[in-house]
Amino acid sequence: YEKVRDFSTDFTLLYNTFNLHFHSDALVRLSNLPKIERKEEVLFLAGTFRNNYFHFLIEILSKTEFIDRIPEFEKLTIVVDASAQKNANFNTLLSFFIKNKNIEYLEENHFYSFNKIWHITNPHTIVPNIEEGEKYQADFTVFSKESIDYVKSTCLQNYDIQQVKVKPI
Repeated sequence: YEKVRDFSTDFTLLYNTFNLHFHSDALVRLSNLPKIERKEEVLFLAGTFRNNYFHFLIEILSKTEFIDRIPEFEKLTIVVDASAQKNANFNTLLSFFIKNKNIEYLEENHFYSFNKIWHITNPHTIVPNIEEGEKYQADFTVFSKESIDYVKSTCLQNYDIQQVKVKPI
């Protein structure tokens, strides 16, 4: 554990998702969605801003480096937000990092409950957003060089130049 920075009330950190509309220190407003209960163990690969390439690579896919540290990880279903399946580039990137594993894509219009959920902590510390008008500071973010190297080498090992399509727009 590495403490990056003490955040004071001088900074307003913003976070919301489809299901989380608002939060403060003591209150949260959530969507009331149908619940799907499942009995299996899963590995949940998720992060903030899942539709952003930077966050998908650096916050979500970088976690795959540590999958083999989970006991009997071969038996786990890997659950990922459905947006990865809907984006051909994200789906391709996911295939670079998750080979021969059972992947299931979760839609955002349900709450899911599993028997056991494994979650891998992000190897980087990234503050996603601060309130408009506030100054972002470099020490809000810490990157792991080893993790960045893992992401880079995995992408380059799986890159297929034949799949690149260049078309005028």
